[in-house]
Amino acid sequence: MITKIENSNQFGDKKHALVIIGNLLFNNGYETAFIAGLLANINYEGNFGFFECSNYKSNPNLKPKYLKLMDSLYKYNELYSGKYVHEISLKALKDMCDKLKKDNWQKGKFGLGTIQWTGERTYILVEHYLRECNNADKISLEQVISAEGKMIINELKSNSYKSIYDDWKKKIKII
Repeated sequence: MITKIENSNQFGDKKHALVIIGNLLFNNGYETAFIAGLLANINYEGNFGFFECSNYKSNPNLKPKYLKLMDSLYKYNELYSGKYVHEISLKALKDMCDKLKKDNWQKGKFGLGTIQWTGERTYILVEHYLRECNNADKISLEQVISAEGKMIINELKSNSYKSIYDDWKKKIKII
């Protein structure tokens, strides 16, 4: 399956990252069918290190309250919206996340990365980014992919998200 992705022209700029994540999942013991489904979701859901867009110019009424708060309190639309984490200061991002966490995410949140993690999960992802680049202020795309891959594996093994895989296995046995 991973070889098919490598040889395909369908995945554009995500192909390299999907191969890395696919191999990581395979090396952690996940079945090919599960990996295929997860990679399809990643391919559809978001981009590695991508910040949720806050630009609702065509229909401002659809803009969620949490993004309105982010724009007004943190200049999110100007500094982060629609950008990639490797384009911004990780230290500034960490500072913002520290403030958001302190307020228990009541003053805003935002989606980040392939899964568009939000809230506390964003905070954990930012910590993964910082570990991956040894607490530098900038991170490379390769480091972003590695950090998000580790985040996915950690979540799938955690008590909070282990059921995703376990439920999938139960349903597959029924079919």
